Amino acid sequence: MKREQILERSRQEGLDEREQQIYLDAYNFSGSVCVGLCLLLTVGSILRSESFYPYSILVFAAIASSFLYRFVRLRKVSFLGWGLAALVLALVSGVLYLTGWGEAWRN
Repeated sequence: MKREQILERSRQEGLDEREQQIYLDAYNFSGSVCVGLCLLLTVGSILRSESFYPYSILVFAAIASSFLYRFVRLRKVSFLGWGLAALVLALVSGVLYLTGWGEAWRN
């Protein structure tokens, strides 16, 4: 094959490795920004004596999904452990938020 044919074929096939890496970096960066904002909002909620559980649910769910996805794809047990721990924390935060049990310390 000629160089031009190879380039044209790769363009037709979709994203190249560089573009894929840029997309992955963008998703990782945006996820980090969201988690950081949730942490800031959590601190603000605590300072105003408001419930911080909705933000903790989002943070722990994002962390759990990241670790569990990596476990499924890479089969590393450490990712499973951290993913399950974050999932448990997200579920506990959800239960505390929905039942109001976590608000008793303010009264």
